[in-house]
Amino acid sequence: MSYLDYRKIPNKAFKVSLLVVFLTGIFLAGTYCGKVVQEIADKEKVGTVIEKEHLPEKVIDGERYEEEYFIVVKDRYGDMLRFRVSEGEYRQVDVNERYRMK
Repeated sequence: MSYLDYRKIPNKAFKVSLLVVFLTGIFLAGTYCGKVVQEIADKEKVGTVIEKEHLPEKVIDGERYEEEYFIVVKDRYGDMLRFRVSEGEYRQVDVNERYRMK
């Protein structure tokens, strides 16, 4: 090897390290974007359905109460939430299923 070959080594090392830093930056940016997308998707899902409730139509003291449908959801913080839903949505959602707000 001549003296001129040794002068090229720092230049090649600089280019290789620049390439490694660039590829690492692309990887980190991709993982951050994936994390943000996952957080947005998780916000749409309220939690897991624990219980389904159906109150039939009834008349009390001359007042008529229409039938109502409720689902009880346990959110990711452990709180129990009760949502009033339509009949169609009540029939679509099963217990132990993730509930998504529409």
